[in-house]
Amino acid sequence: MAKKKREIIGSPLTPKLLNELGVFKSFPDTPEDFKPDGSWTNHYRIWACHGYRESGNKDVGYLRLQRRKSSSDNKFTLNVHQELAGAEGSVNIIDAEIICMYEQISFPVKWKYKSSFTDPRGNPVEQLGQQENNSISNNVLTISRGNKVIKRKLSSGPTCNWCICESVQRLTKNNKPLAFDMLDDLTVLKTNQHLSGQGISSVSISNRKIPLYSFVHIGAGNLPFEYWLDERGRLVSFISMDKAYILNDDAENIYLDFLNSERKSFLSRSQKVS
Repeated sequence: MAKKKREIIGSPLTPKLLNELGVFKSFPDTPEDFKPDGSWTNHYRIWACHGYRESGNKDVGYLRLQRRKSSSDNKFTLNVHQELAGAEGSVNIIDAEIICMYEQISFPVKWKYKSSFTDPRGNPVEQLGQQENNSISNNVLTISRGNKVIKRKLSSGPTCNWCICESVQRLTKNNKPLAFDMLDDLTVLKTNQHLSGQGISSVSISNRKIPLYSFVHIGAGNLPFEYWLDERGRLVSFISMDKAYILNDDAENIYLDFLNSERKSFLSRSQKVS
């Protein structure tokens, strides 16, 4: 029997295309009291595309971003929890607590960062773990890792990728293009980055026209990112290449269902081999 031919997607991922692929039916309604510069929590599915419409596409992770106002008018705290599944149910878990300076694009001034891994059975892989307590002051990055302290002079205070997710919710639609440096996942410095608004697009999702405003982030050594915001300024999706981060209140449970399925499949194959 001949294999059924698969259809290549052949175009960049967008909210409209994700809806056509059946990834989601709608975005959660944004509460009327939502304020981008206030305290809020956003939950995102991390969905990966294999390149075909029919198969190989799945939820591979979960991201929670939590913004907490500070007693200081020019600072706030951003908490990050991200889980990203790898081969056969192995997982990379990132937890970060970031004290951010409030600017057009916020930037970290002090943060705790922990990266850990679990194997397909859910056991920790201790040799791959990493913890840091870092800060930036007077354009000097201080990295404290165990008993080791590293200092690095920077040309300016960089933002980080999660800070951008916070910042786009506050930026006005007439903002001029912004230039900045970025600490990707708070660990890799990437210079010469740019963020610009792309205007409003009326996107059909489940036969309903939804106006979404978008920003595009491009820069040296970084895959392009596109950020999509609803009318209240809430970030409902951001997309880069084969991965889409999709606002969903049940994102963690969707991811855990996938992870448990992957691990059951791995254990079943392991038992057959043994």
